[in-house]
Amino acid sequence: DDLESKRYSAAKDNTQKALSVLGGKDAGKIAAATSSPETAKKLLAQMASDLKSFDAAVTEAQNVNRGSEQEEAARRKAKDLQTSAVSYLNDIEESM
Repeated sequence: DDLESKRYSAAKDNTQKALSVLGGKDAGKIAAATSSPETAKKLLAQMASDLKSFDAAVTEAQNVNRGSEQEEAARRKAKDLQTSAVSYLNDIEESM
């Protein structure tokens, strides 16, 4: 495997780990530790949705020709989704 392929695989693995936390009991514990648990639950759900879409975008980037316009578009989409998920995380952290 080349370096790019390893990076895509690592991104997908880490995304699955994050989704596991967001879909499990830990998500409830995180929400409960905030000043507004209901709002935090919504933010966690939106973060999970963005991460699922991020995973799909990484898969798309991984499965097209390296350096192609399709890869660049998929990478841009993945970056935007990652930025969005981080924004939700920041909102949750600020409410703790």
